[in-house]
Amino acid sequence: MKALYSSLHKAIRGILFVILTLMVIIVTMQILVRHVFFYSLSWSEELSRYLFAWLILVGACLGIEDRSSICIDVIENLTSGKAKKLIHVLQYVFSLIAIGIMFFASIKFVQLGTRQLSPAMAIPMAFIYICFPIGFVLMALENIVKLIQILRTGDVITEEADGGEQ
Repeated sequence: MKALYSSLHKAIRGILFVILTLMVIIVTMQILVRHVFFYSLSWSEELSRYLFAWLILVGACLGIEDRSSICIDVIENLTSGKAKKLIHVLQYVFSLIAIGIMFFASIKFVQLGTRQLSPAMAIPMAFIYICFPIGFVLMALENIVKLIQILRTGDVITEEADGGEQ
């Protein structure tokens, strides 16, 4: 199971690398074409925006994985032992509830996108909107893994602290 979890993170990192590389190439190409040939690529801004959405929603699970997401940790820092464990459990349970709500809302969003085309590239928006449920599933899986770790060990173990690659 640990090997599958590590492989999933490697695949996600690879996908994010490709997306970021494509974004840099597209934006650089747009800048060069605009300033050298005085022409604008109509699709470049739109594609880079859609790639950015994929980057954020797929990459958010890695933020959860290494506990770098935004949180208010005042109460957590003032507690220890079982109280701290309870706070961590509640954090991940409430996160799962919020992610679940957003997942089901995003399904409707994808269905709406099947009837809509992007303005510049004329591709179905469902291809863009599908990043929402995929990202929410990845975030939910990450939260479930962290919740299981807390319940088993009493603390959250990041892949880096566990000896895995970061």
